[in-house]
Amino acid sequence: MNQTVEIGRDKEAPYVAFGDDSKFGDVLAFAFFVIKRSDIHRMEKRLNRVKRRFGIPEGVVLHCSKLFHPHPREKAGLGHLSSEQARSIVGHLIHELNVLDCWVRYAFCRRREGEVLVPAEGEFSAIDNDKGMMALLAQTCMLPAVRDVGGVKGPSASLCEIYVAEEKTKVQFLGKESHRADRWTSGYSDVGAAPGGLLRLRPNLIPMTGHPMLQIADVLAYACSHALSHEPKSQFFTEQFSRIRLFTRSEFRPTEQVREPVPEGAYQEVANRIAAAINKDRRS
Repeated sequence: MNQTVEIGRDKEAPYVAFGDDSKFGDVLAFAFFVIKRSDIHRMEKRLNRVKRRFGIPEGVVLHCSKLFHPHPREKAGLGHLSSEQARSIVGHLIHELNVLDCWVRYAFCRRREGEVLVPAEGEFSAIDNDKGMMALLAQTCMLPAVRDVGGVKGPSASLCEIYVAEEKTKVQFLGKESHRADRWTSGYSDVGAAPGGLLRLRPNLIPMTGHPMLQIADVLAYACSHALSHEPKSQFFTEQFSRIRLFTRSEFRPTEQVREPVPEGAYQEVANRIAAAINKDRRS
């Protein structure tokens, strides 16, 4: 009997992963940091210590869309910070990630002008959308190393409770209907599953204000997209991102870039199992 194992919502998992997305230039990115559950309180204290150092009240949510732009920074009550101090906050938080041996797992793709990231095949309706694509990158972050329990790629997704910053924007992405963009952070995979089985990635979707650690995830994702842009003005983020000690990196490339053709029907058996699992979810 085929078995579907759900991962992402185990409240007793020894690790917790926090993730968010970011877009900069032609880079779409999603980044998680994975921390021992027993270290979360210590990280919250370190986050608040960084805030106090820069005169930021503990209740103020750090969000890079405000932190790195003067006018939004002023409106958020952070007008006392200079651009240099805003950048310094990134450096301090990356230092804290290293101190507590947090693993960073990130995935990205480059959207070049005129390039189709998700081509339609047959009757399948696929519409390119940045928000939908970044949500799909969340799956890419967590699923490939699911079977590397205790290995060099860090804690597997099956050992984590997973939190993702919600994205309520409705988009057309895979299929004809519009759905919340964060819907695509959930999905099925046979990578790392028992023979004939599936893994279902199902993260907790919560607002940025729902957990302090999502503030660090936001900073991390922002640094990731800027570092990978390779633009001269992003040199600071490139330098800071290179300081991360423990990480897993995944890059999504359009199917046109795959050199070896996929044999016809190679994925049909897996597709049938996924379809059966989805139909079962709908009935329950």
